[in-house]
Amino acid sequence: VFGPAYLVVCDVPMPLAIPYGFFPFTKSYSSGFIMPTYGDETARGFYLRDGGYYFAMNDKWDLKLLGEIYTKGSWGLSAASNYRKRYKYSGSFFFSYQDTKNGDKGMPDFTEQESFKLQWSHRQDSKANPYSSLSASVNFATSSYERNNLNSLYNPQTMTQSTRTSSVSWSTNFSSIGMSLSSTANLSQNMRNSSIAMTLPDLNISISRFYPFRRKKMVGDEKWYEKIAMSYTGHISNSINTKEDKLMHSSLIKDWRNGWQHQIPVSATFTLFKYLNVNPSFKFIDRMYTNKVERSWDEASQTEKCDTIYGFHNVYNWNMSIGLSTKLYGFWIPNRKLFGNRIDRIRHVITPTVSFSYAPDFGASHYGYWD
Repeated sequence: VFGPAYLVVCDVPMPLAIPYGFFPFTKSYSSGFIMPTYGDETARGFYLRDGGYYFAMNDKWDLKLLGEIYTKGSWGLSAASNYRKRYKYSGSFFFSYQDTKNGDKGMPDFTEQESFKLQWSHRQDSKANPYSSLSASVNFATSSYERNNLNSLYNPQTMTQSTRTSSVSWSTNFSSIGMSLSSTANLSQNMRNSSIAMTLPDLNISISRFYPFRRKKMVGDEKWYEKIAMSYTGHISNSINTKEDKLMHSSLIKDWRNGWQHQIPVSATFTLFKYLNVNPSFKFIDRMYTNKVERSWDEASQTEKCDTIYGFHNVYNWNMSIGLSTKLYGFWIPNRKLFGNRIDRIRHVITPTVSFSYAPDFGASHYGYWD
């Protein structure tokens, strides 16, 4: 709705005025063609680019498809979408693929490059699910993409960007069984030398303290073994440092660094002879790897030999401890001549504690870690 207005043509007011007016909003969404732009580039020839079609799906998401084509054979496609669900999540997605041909086909200076770019942003509303969450910030592109993209050539910030980082985080909680999962995937790119550092995934698993031998329905006194408590934490990691063109050809066993660690602590609290508190504990740690290094001494060459053996390998260690404590209470009655009746008596508590811990020497030969 607007107030009094008059018509202006070429900065000249016209003698046509209205007291008020309004522009109605419509709930419908319109799809349609996007007209391309045209031009000329020295290396790839004449082009039509940024033309395509816009799909207005509904009020929750849309889609834009664009294409480009050059007279010397280069072409490209891109897709962009925005999505949103109120009180649930929102985000955007972009993917672009380019096939770039420089020079004339059949000539010595002719080159062809395939490149792509992927961007994804996702945010979950805190009200959507209190037990699970997902967030993403992905910005990945091959090192040749920006050099072959006309929009990037006129953007100094993009051309001078030396690193790109991407991350995806997910977590969930199973409150009924006390278990929680959290996972992240991280990617760091060096655009100058096309090196990649990737972690996929980095997963943490935890189970809160529980009593495996406790009865569901307690009848009578609690048994000693029902006081035994356990918990669990696990960590899985899988990472690699490589070049961009070697990532898809890498071996999960030989090129990636991966492992799985488990920790299982067991503890309990008992009362002995009514007055002594006994606290035994035991902790087991296990590690799994897909390769190991064997070192040996070569007497002939007087040098150390280092061999990497691939396969499933397992190492572990454990430790235990026990503590004994009690409380001694007493009262001290001060001298009446010195303190008078102001202090009747002083209560004091003594807590003597004795503990013992043990961890084996896993460097011993019978454990097999060392010869």
